[in-house]
Amino acid sequence: MEQAVNIQKRLTELEQIIATSTDAMERIKAIDEYGTWCLNNRLPLNIEWAKESLQLSQQLNYKIGIFGSATNCGYYYGIHNDFPTSQHYLFQALEVSRETGSEEDYPITLSNIANNYELMGELDTAMKYIHEAIEINERIGSKQLVRNFAILAGIYYALERFDKSMEYFRKAEVLAIAQNNQSALAMYVGNVGHCYHEMKDYGKAIDQFSKALEINQAMNIEMGIANNTGSLGHVYMDLKNYDRAVEYLEKSVELTRKIDFKISSANYLSCLGTIYVASDNPKLDAAKAEAFLLEAEEIANAIQAKEVQQSTAERLSDFYKQTKNWEKFAEYVERAHQMEKEMRTADAIKSATSYEAKKQLAVEEATRKATEKILHNILPQKIAERIKNGEEEIIERFENCSVLFADMVGFTKWSEKKNVNELGATLNHIFSLFDKLANEFGVEKIKTIGDAYMCVSGLPEPCYDHAERMARMALAMNEKIHAAYPDGEIKLRIGVHTGEVVAGVIGKNKYAYDLWGDTVNTASRMESHGVENKIQVSEEFKSHLSQTLSSRVRRDETEGEGLNTNTDFVFEARGEIEVKGKGKMKPFFLQKKVE
Repeated sequence: MEQAVNIQKRLTELEQIIATSTDAMERIKAIDEYGTWCLNNRLPLNIEWAKESLQLSQQLNYKIGIFGSATNCGYYYGIHNDFPTSQHYLFQALEVSRETGSEEDYPITLSNIANNYELMGELDTAMKYIHEAIEINERIGSKQLVRNFAILAGIYYALERFDKSMEYFRKAEVLAIAQNNQSALAMYVGNVGHCYHEMKDYGKAIDQFSKALEINQAMNIEMGIANNTGSLGHVYMDLKNYDRAVEYLEKSVELTRKIDFKISSANYLSCLGTIYVASDNPKLDAAKAEAFLLEAEEIANAIQAKEVQQSTAERLSDFYKQTKNWEKFAEYVERAHQMEKEMRTADAIKSATSYEAKKQLAVEEATRKATEKILHNILPQKIAERIKNGEEEIIERFENCSVLFADMVGFTKWSEKKNVNELGATLNHIFSLFDKLANEFGVEKIKTIGDAYMCVSGLPEPCYDHAERMARMALAMNEKIHAAYPDGEIKLRIGVHTGEVVAGVIGKNKYAYDLWGDTVNTASRMESHGVENKIQVSEEFKSHLSQTLSSRVRRDETEGEGLNTNTDFVFEARGEIEVKGKGKMKPFFLQKKVE
């Protein structure tokens, strides 16, 4: 009882925060905690709150919030039997837990997905997900094992492996006791009772249902009390102890009416009708039997509970046969037959829906992977991840970067003699060589412009050695072109400059990551005013590279590495030149040091 009071107290506190708070982060945390309480205690969840939390979390790129709210949305749609939508949200949660590397969150989502697959009838798939969750949770010693075992037990129950089902419900029961989770304990104890009932061990079934009832009464969980009471009545009905059966079933019907738990009301009313028409019941009462059965039918029809509709129609046909009302007997025989056909059709639809859901999920996963691949091909990895997480405007200033432009001298004239396929193959070969070098030296390719290539180092991840990386990149580019075209049919003219840039994503439908600023313009001028087969760099680039290398030498000497000042680079002063838009400049040619 105390635990139930504490739960309600906390839910009331959270409702107050959600109703009054305007702080996005505070709202996210309150909504997600509220959803967790609902999930753990079988309480109704506000889907609009959960969706609001998900949207806010995505806007803030708050991974914990995305996981929690997507999980709560999945829970809501799962208990409302909309499994494709539920799985859509749960796979979102699964992806976030993969990205964050959370060993707690990942198996939680695996078990939720498994539970949905069980309810969809996809028992093999459910087994795969729940076993993976159990393996992880056993390794890390997670409290979530209790629910994992319960889901696995439910899968075995659906397979009519009641011995295995009971084994795992027992394991869940032991863990619930250790965690002092009385709500979960009552559920698992009752489920063991259902296993005993199916195995026709009625004495042990009664013991289990009685124990579960006692726990639920102590906590005042009305749904649990109603179900345990009705289950006891059902067992006594099978034992033909009709007085005890009626006692429990009537109490259960009263409770289910009070809490508006319609499907259980219909089930237990149907059982009462069966008892009062039983030929071996000394308190046979045809009027009561008919009244209970017709009420059960009315409720089942209203909520479209097909299994209860079908079983109640069969019981009514038996009743009218026994009371020799042949017209009604024929009507309900036909109705029971029709309901059986509809159930078979419903099973087929369920199977088809399950297949379509899996197919849709597979399509969504394939689309997600393809989108990620495209994003990572056209954007830096860090930027691609931010786009995936919902950021729309990414514009940043970087104080110190090195920008390179490379142009193929004489390419236009050379290409006139080539056909389109050969031209395309040549450009692809050259730019692929450059892309490979960029990966090797930690440089970010920005774009190609005709036969020109542009790249940058020092962003989107700043680094102190950006000038050295770009120097090595430029030298390697020249070497690769010399090796590939030794006769000089293709030559490079390369320009490099260092300074501040603005970088960001432009476009909404077709993304492009680009650079702006005077540093970009100066690097372009270094190339256009350069010399073929040469790497022309600005004074600023030379100065920054020299400082970087000197700093490294001092650090190595301090750390006792004993390295010398061999830098691999030498600079040749070109002298003063006039640069368009920049005036007079004194650039240098960068060369590789010859031993």
